[in-house]
Amino acid sequence: MAAGSDEERGRAAVGEAFRLIQDVGGRLSDAARSMADDFAASPVAQFAEPMARLGAQMAELSTAWVGPVRAILEEQQELIDTVAAWADQQRQLADRFAVLADRHRALTAQTMSVLQPILDQIEKFNPQRPE
Repeated sequence: MAAGSDEERGRAAVGEAFRLIQDVGGRLSDAARSMADDFAASPVAQFAEPMARLGAQMAELSTAWVGPVRAILEEQQELIDTVAAWADQQRQLADRFAVLADRHRALTAQTMSVLQPILDQIEKFNPQRPE
């Protein structure tokens, strides 16, 4: 089951990458909030409100990717399930065709064993073959 373990490693790597992105976003958000607090305490308080908004936006940004990525992963899983079901149906269809082909060969062989002597007799009476 090497494919399963590859798939698990891939999922773990993607999950780790997104956790790192979220961590960086969280750190940026914390830094922005800290800056906003510093500006609010300083004489230059006019920057406090924009920095507070920036902090809130950074916090939102740190988790904004979660919904779209989850939707993409769910769609990918649906595609995988659909392709797997299609492959299974193709396998079943191929098995049915193989059974039908075997039956057809057997019936053709039986028919030829019955008809061949008759065809041979007809050929003896009419030796001319159409060209």
